Amino acid sequence: MILDNRKLIQKIDKSNMLNLLENFDLQCIEACSINFAEIPECDFDCIVFAGMGGSAIVGDIFKQLIELHSGVPLWSTETMAYHLCYE
Repeated sequence: MILDNRKLIQKIDKSNMLNLLENFDLQCIEACSINFAEIPECDFDCIVFAGMGGSAIVGDIFKQLIELHSGVPLWSTETMAYHLCYE
């Protein structure tokens, strides 16, 4: 089975996604140490994170974290197109 064959995975995983996923916890720790500028307080109607493919996972993670600490609805979506429509 391909999932058990690391050499085969490396052969077809040209972007090295397996390594990125295996080290995801370290990436999160590093990201938490970054000193971001504070977002000024204002009234948000909603927050939208949009990503394509694997990049959509960031929105899913932020959705869970923000929903714990905010009453602001947050939408996370994975799109297969290069445009989003807001209605």
